[in-house]
Amino acid sequence: MGKIAAILKSQDSEFRRIYLETFPGRILKQKKADEYYNTLMDFDFISLKIQHPDLSIESLIMDYALIDDPNNSSRLKPEEIKNLELVRRALLLSSHILKQDTNQLAAQLWGTLQCFPQQPIQNLLKSASESCNLWLRPITASLRNGNLLANFTGHEKWVNSVSITEDGKKAVSGASDNILKLWDLQSGEIIYNWENDDWITAVAITPDGKTVISGSRNKTLKLWNAETGKPVLSLEGHDSWVTAVAITSDGKMAISGSDDHTLKFWHLDLDNKKATCIHTLKGHKDAVRAVAITPNGKIAISGSRDNNLKLWNLQNGEEIRTLEGHTSWVRAVAITSNGKKAISGSLDHTIKLWNLQTGEVIRTLTGHKGSVGAISMTPDGKIAISGSDDHTLKLWDLDTGKEIRTLTGHSDKVRGVAITPDRERAISASDDYTLKLWDLDISKESSSRGHNNSIRVVSLTPDSKKAVSAADDCTLKLWDLQTNQVIFSFEGHTRPIKALVISPDGKTVISGSDDHTLKLWDLQTGKEIYTFEGHEDWVTTLAISPDGKKAISASRDKTLKLWDLQTGKEIYTFEGHEDWVTTLAISPDGKKAISASRDKTLKLWNLDQGQEINTFIVDSPISSCTFSPDGFTIIAKEESGRVHFFRLEVT
Repeated sequence: MGKIAAILKSQDSEFRRIYLETFPGRILKQKKADEYYNTLMDFDFISLKIQHPDLSIESLIMDYALIDDPNNSSRLKPEEIKNLELVRRALLLSSHILKQDTNQLAAQLWGTLQCFPQQPIQNLLKSASESCNLWLRPITASLRNGNLLANFTGHEKWVNSVSITEDGKKAVSGASDNILKLWDLQSGEIIYNWENDDWITAVAITPDGKTVISGSRNKTLKLWNAETGKPVLSLEGHDSWVTAVAITSDGKMAISGSDDHTLKFWHLDLDNKKATCIHTLKGHKDAVRAVAITPNGKIAISGSRDNNLKLWNLQNGEEIRTLEGHTSWVRAVAITSNGKKAISGSLDHTIKLWNLQTGEVIRTLTGHKGSVGAISMTPDGKIAISGSDDHTLKLWDLDTGKEIRTLTGHSDKVRGVAITPDRERAISASDDYTLKLWDLDISKESSSRGHNNSIRVVSLTPDSKKAVSAADDCTLKLWDLQTNQVIFSFEGHTRPIKALVISPDGKTVISGSDDHTLKLWDLQTGKEIYTFEGHEDWVTTLAISPDGKKAISASRDKTLKLWDLQTGKEIYTFEGHEDWVTTLAISPDGKKAISASRDKTLKLWNLDQGQEINTFIVDSPISSCTFSPDGFTIIAKEESGRVHFFRLEVT
C-alpha cells in the first residue's frame, strides 16, 4: 500500500471524495508542483479516483490537463511534463475501456506505457502489477496505435458526421441513434446530448463555437445552442433527407444539401432566432451528398450521386460550372483556405484534387480499397485526410499526390473526418459507433476440387500427408495430398460446416456446423463416431486438448462447451460472453482455455473447474488467439490489425 492509499484508508468517505476530486488542483494553486507531479504518477491515486463512484475517468484526465496552463507547466521540469503527458494519453486512449471496467486499469497501462524506459513510468507499471493477483498482463505495448490518441464511445448506432470547433477543444457528432453529442476533446467527456426524432446525417459548428447546426433524415435542419445545450430553431424546406451542411466563416450563412437533388442557402439571424432561405440551388440530377463553402463565403461546391461536382455563386444562386471526372457518386468534398482548390472523395475509391478556377483535375489520388466517404484538409491546403468504407483513414501530401500513411483502428466504415485548425489532430466518425482522435504528426499452389460449394476451413493431419476440408455443401472431405484425391467424404451435417480440428494422433476429426451440432469422425474408416448436441446456434470454432480426450466448442449462442470425446458427453458450459464467440484455444497442459467474442473481450477459463479466471477488454473484435508452447504467453489479434501479447502471471 502506497502513501496516498494509506492516508485515505483511515479517513471517512467524504474526505476521500474531496481529496481525490480536488487535491491536484489545490496543490498546484499552492505552487507545490513536485507534490502535484508525484500524485499524478502514483498508481494508488489513479486507481482510487477512477474507482470512486462519484468521480470519473474524465475528471482524472482533467487533472493532467492542468499542465496545459503555462503558469502550471513552468513549475515542472521538461521530463516531468513528458511523463504526465504519457500517462494522460494512456488514460485518454483507454478511457472507453475503463468506463466499462475499472479493473482493466493495470492491463491498460501496461499495454500502452511499457515501451517507455523512464523510471517514473516503470515505477508506475510496477505498482500496477503489484495491485493484481492472477491477470492477463500485456507483454508488449499492443494497445498503442501510432497516431491514435483517444477513443470516444457513447453513440449506439453509426456515427455519420463530425465537426470541430475553431479552438480545437470541442467536437460535435451526429449519428443514426438520433443523438447529437458535444465532446470535450481534452477529457473525452460528453458535454451535451441532444435528442432528435430521426437520424442525424450532417453537422457543422459556427466559427465562434456557440451554435451547432444539424441535418436529419426527417428533412429538416436544427440549430442548437452549444453553451446552454438548448435547441434554437428548426429549418424546413427540403423534400428529402438533409445529407450535408456547411457554414460561412462569419457564421451568418449556411448551406444544406439534400437527397431531393437541391441545395438551400440560408441566412441565419441567431440573435432573433430566425433563418431565411435565400436561394434554392438546382442542377444536380441525383441526391446531393457533400457541400463546402469558400472562406470568403461567395462560392460553394457540392458533390452528388450523379457523379459530378458543381460550383455555385452564392450571391445570385447561379451555377458556375460542373466538374466531371469521377465515375461514381461523389460523397465528400473540402475546399482549401485560399478558395482556389477543392478535393473530393467518391464511391469509385478515388480522391481528386481540382483547380476551381479552371474546373480541371490537378491529380487523382488512389489507394483506398473502398468508397471514400469523408475528406478534410489542413488550413494550408498541403495535407488531406480521407476516410473510407475500407475502415481506414489515409493522410496525403497534396503537393505530390503521395500517400503519407494509413491510419487503422476503426472496425467499420469511416463516415466523417475533421482536422483541428492547428493541423495537429483529426477526429473521425465511423459505423463502428465510435469517434477516434488522431495525432497528425507526420515526422511519425495447386488447387483441388471436390466440394460443391464454398470451402470454409481446411486442416492438415499431424504427418502432413493428408488434409481435411469442410464446406457449405455440408460435407467434409479427407484428401491425399500426394495424389490430390478424395479418400473419404463425410456426410451427416444438415447445414454448412464452419469449424473443424484434427486430433493430435491424426485418427479423428471433429466438425462444427450451422446446424448447431458437432460431429466426431474416424479418419481411418470414414465413419461418424458421435454427434454432440447442446448449442442453440451456429458452432463457430473448435479446439481439442493436447491428449485428444476433450474438445471445446464455441457458438453464436455466446457460450463455450467442453466435451468428453471418449463418451460423447458434455462436461461444462461456459457462460459470460455477451456476443458471438469467434475464436478459442486450449493451453498446452489442457487445463486452461482462452476465448474471444464479438463483444470485444478475451476470456481465460479454468477447464478443470469450469470457471472464468480473467477478462481483458479490447477496442475491436478479436479474430484469432493462441497460447505459446510453454502456456504462459497468450497472443491475440484484433480485426483492426492490432496484436496483443499477454503473460499469464500469478502474484
